Formats: sequence, structure tokens, C-alpha cells
Amino acid sequence: MPISYFKPIAVIDEVGAIGRIGIWHVDVGHTAAMGAPMPRMAGAWGYALEELDPWKVRSLIEERFIVLAGDTDLLERLAIAHRGIVDVSGTVECARTEVTKLQDAFEAHAAGSRTKLTAPDWPEVPDPVEVAASVPMYPSSDERTGQAYPLARGFEKLAIAWEKVEKQRVQRPFLKPLGGDELRPLPLVTR
Repeated sequence: MPISYFKPIAVIDEVGAIGRIGIWHVDVGHTAAMGAPMPRMAGAWGYALEELDPWKVRSLIEERFIVLAGDTDLLERLAIAHRGIVDVSGTVECARTEVTKLQDAFEAHAAGSRTKLTAPDWPEVPDPVEVAASVPMYPSSDERTGQAYPLARGFEKLAIAWEKVEKQRVQRPFLKPLGGDELRPLPLVTR
């Protein structure tokens, strides 16, 4: 089930071989929500496990939706309360399905219109995992944040594409019933 939410998600990875935890935040809402353009990504928090301060880690992760970039039991080990684990492929599928519904609604409306309507230019909805595979990694970033950084970049691209979809949707009055008058955040699917 899709969940609408504006608070930045936390993308985390625990790099066991080198004993580090990497955390990145990604705003999956829309930049206009803050009144001024804000960066989508914040983070690069990297903690050595032997220096781990559970309070700091909790403060960065608690009560957020979580994207796991690798295998970790960090949430259980530190008893971190969260809003759910994001199902990456489910989220991508949900966003793509929504774009298809919007396109179908546009075509149905255009077929009954007396005037020629300008078709939406929907962006491609990227898969964060595929984007992550193409993100250049450097030894220092891999050591600090593991796969959290490339996967966060993937979610950044997905959130940017979704915002483009939403801006086109709210510009067309006949598409507003499919999501309201306001821009919606990326529809997160959790497991």
C-alpha cells in the first residue's frame, strides 16, 4: 500500500568488513513544500562500529522510513523505532503505475475534448537500484557509507522524476481528482 510522507527517508548500510555504518537522508517530498528549493540529499554520516554512539544513530534513523542498502540488523540491535522498511521495487512499480493511470486519464479526457490538448511529458521513472549501479564510487566513500550513497542517489533521481510528474498533474484540472490539488510526495511502499 502506498504511503504519502514528506520527512526525508534514511538510506542505511552497514559495511561489516570494515566495521562502519553509513546513513544518507533523501527528501522524497517536493522542494516547494519547504518554501524554497532545498537539497534532496543530506548525510554522509559514517560511524565506525567501535565508536558507535547509539543515540546519534537513533537520532538520524528513528521515526523515518528506512531503505536498507545492504544486509544489517542495526535496527533490531539498537532497537530503533521506524515507520517501515521501503520496498524499493514496490515503490518504483507504484510510481510507474500511477504515471500510467495519469496518462490513461489524460487520453480519456483528450478524446472527449473539443480542443487539442498538450500532452504531458512524463519523465522516465528510474529504478534506484539501477541508478545506484552506475554511481561512481571512490574508496573513501565506499569505506564511509558503503552502498548507502549510491542507493540514496537513486532515490534522489526517483524523487526528482516524481516531482516532475506531480507538477504536470496539478497543472491539469482534470487530473487533480487523481491526487488532489497539492503536489504529492513519492508514494512509498513498505514491507
